[in-house]
Amino acid sequence: GRQLVEYKPTIGIVFAEYLKNYTHWAFGDVDVLVGDLGRFLDADELRAFDVVSYSFGDNWRAYARGQWTLHRNGPRANVAYANCPFLSEAELESRLRRGAHYESAEGCYSTALKQAKLRFKIVTKHFTDATQHGDADAAWLAEGEIR
Repeated sequence: GRQLVEYKPTIGIVFAEYLKNYTHWAFGDVDVLVGDLGRFLDADELRAFDVVSYSFGDNWRAYARGQWTLHRNGPRANVAYANCPFLSEAELESRLRRGAHYESAEGCYSTALKQAKLRFKIVTKHFTDATQHGDADAAWLAEGEIR
């Protein structure tokens, strides 16, 4: 069961048929409750970035968080995971058959986003009623450079 989390970055391709009428898709953890996203997401995040990941205040660690990462539903973002060798189709099948140990996709996938030259933003947002700092605490990757 735990190995399924490795495949989060593949959602855009695996579920492409179900996502075709949507502009964005996201992955998150099973212990995250999601409510009215229209009140939570910033319009700028949807418009200006290909991938947005919400952190818990550790933005200097530039990686896509497994807790919540939002993707523009398009070919570039949907296939970025392919730059992670252990997420290749052949490797995934091999790992499943032999029951290989869990490997977090966060690090490799974050590098893959950079290689795909996607606009990637990391911002502190908690799924609580806590005060949000928005872009004051944001870091984002644009054209291969953290800004």
